[in-house]
Amino acid sequence: MQSVKNELQVVAPTEKKMVEAKDEDLTKQVKTRLHSDARLKKVDVRVDNGVVTLQGKVANINDSARASQLARGVPGVRSVKNDMTYDSAMDDPNTMGNRMSRAKDTMMDGSDKVTGSQTHVAAAQQALKTNGLNPGPIDGLHGPADGGGGA
Repeated sequence: MQSVKNELQVVAPTEKKMVEAKDEDLTKQVKTRLHSDARLKKVDVRVDNGVVTLQGKVANINDSARASQLARGVPGVRSVKNDMTYDSAMDDPNTMGNRMSRAKDTMMDGSDKVTGSQTHVAAAQQALKTNGLNPGPIDGLHGPADGGGGA
């Protein structure tokens, strides 16, 4: 018995470039965008079937988010996986880490540790704010900002 694998794609002419994008071309375009920002020159870029993976170390969460944003802006990129790391420099009052340190007293379980989950929530809150939405305070806490907590 033989089988048929249908790989036919119906694509609008305006979207044709996205479908035809090759991984090596996407890699070059993403690297070009990232290298235009001095803070992102050391970011490693890998592309597999239109999925961009970013790796390396940047100074802060904003640089990490900026790298993702730049990569997503390349036509043909299907998604971005951000595996970058950054320092949270607790001694700088302008960093996310210090703002989260001040927010730790409001945690429901009474703990005084800033968790990785809080860091991710704070990153999402910052990304929303950066894109013109109002997530409430950037405190790394799940749920509404009405003091009701949440999970």
